[in-house]
Amino acid sequence: PYRQLRFRSAPVADLDTTSDRVVRAGTFSKLLGPGLRTGWLVAPPWLHKIAVRARWNADQHPNLVTQRAIWEVVANRERYDSIVNLARSTYGRRAETLHAALSERLGDRLEAPLPDGGLFLWARIQDADITAVLATARTLGLNFSAGPGFSPDPTSQAHRSFARFAYSSVPESDLVVAAERFADAVDRAPQTK
Repeated sequence: PYRQLRFRSAPVADLDTTSDRVVRAGTFSKLLGPGLRTGWLVAPPWLHKIAVRARWNADQHPNLVTQRAIWEVVANRERYDSIVNLARSTYGRRAETLHAALSERLGDRLEAPLPDGGLFLWARIQDADITAVLATARTLGLNFSAGPGFSPDPTSQAHRSFARFAYSSVPESDLVVAAERFADAVDRAPQTK
């Protein structure tokens, strides 16, 4: 879903869709709007009817108005490309702003690669119990996703120091404030050893 939202480094190589064994699925929800919940499929001809039938069985009443609106945007390549380019540059700046603000405030306690694309920054905070940090952060008016929620085993301690930050809909100035509040929450929450 984040393939078109790559704002740093080279694009990820595409699959050969001329093969009769390759199926590519995508979504417009990350680029045009999360509530759209509309996607697309590139499949070999032998799979078309099967895929359409499976879709009809899963959702017999798709939103035709939304599908038509998306078609109007996608069919105009210039308009669609401008939306993609604006999203890439906006998300790239926001990722860099958040990363820089967290790095400045947390220093060596932060392990977070600068994202190459997408809508999230994944970070590890040394000696932090992220669940305790989250509870403290909420008292400061900040919310983020705690790492254990992304683990196949939520009872595992493997992700207890990790956090996922969404930056797609947050203005850059607010991201700086959010980084400051997060760092305050890290400082106030009990540390792990």
